[in-house]
Amino acid sequence: MSDQVVVELAAVTCEQYARGILPDAIIPGSDGSLALVWDQLGAYIYLDVGPKASLHLYYKSPFNKWAGVGSPSNPTMKQNLGIAFGTLRLKARSDRHCRDDR
Repeated sequence: MSDQVVVELAAVTCEQYARGILPDAIIPGSDGSLALVWDQLGAYIYLDVGPKASLHLYYKSPFNKWAGVGSPSNPTMKQNLGIAFGTLRLKARSDRHCRDDR
């Protein structure tokens, strides 16, 4: 898998799941992978987009955690990407709401 394909898969995955929540770090791997890290509002997400269109996801929040490797079309991977970024969006909305109440 070329570097361009890895970057494109990372971009599509971020567009679909992160929806504008920018990562805190983007780190190129020596194997051609691209790691993205969100460490915000008590939630941590590590997403590694690797060669052969593989995703390695780890997330941890006050509510749950999960780690796994799979393809972007894998139902379990898709479900957990949704949970991870949904939790981060929920915490971001909650944080904004608390600031607005002050």
